[in-house]
Amino acid sequence: MVHRLDMETSGVMVAARTLSAAQSLNAQFRAKTIGKTYTAVVEGLLSCDSCVISASLAADPTHRVKQVVDERRGKPSETLCTLLLRHLDKGRSRVHLTPVTGRTHQLRVHMQSVGHAIVGDSLYASQECTSSRLCLHATTLELVHPTTNIPMTFSSKPPF
Repeated sequence: MVHRLDMETSGVMVAARTLSAAQSLNAQFRAKTIGKTYTAVVEGLLSCDSCVISASLAADPTHRVKQVVDERRGKPSETLCTLLLRHLDKGRSRVHLTPVTGRTHQLRVHMQSVGHAIVGDSLYASQECTSSRLCLHATTLELVHPTTNIPMTFSSKPPF
């Protein structure tokens, strides 16, 4: 595997079959030239159609598995959020999330920090926001093929 998804997150991943392909793909990830988009269902009804969430993230000193917003100790992080649909009857919203940076749990912490935790998130959502699964899915992955240099897009529809 060339990159990771949180254990509960579903969706598109990329694997390399050769060392040179892995090195090429890793270089693209480091250069931030690989495009990643996620679909999520979040608590509450978003009041805007799109926003940029900028908040520095750091390890939670009291809970090693979690991350927290910490502008003093944290690393700068940015997520683009675009509204897809408001589920008025359920009090939830479906969104596209695009990480500009790639921090651990970034999408999950950013959405929770603006009051719209991802449904089914056992670490960051409220007890009332239960689901049989984390409603976060890696929808698209855009990269340049490591041997042909052809731009490629891989996509997967969310199962929720």
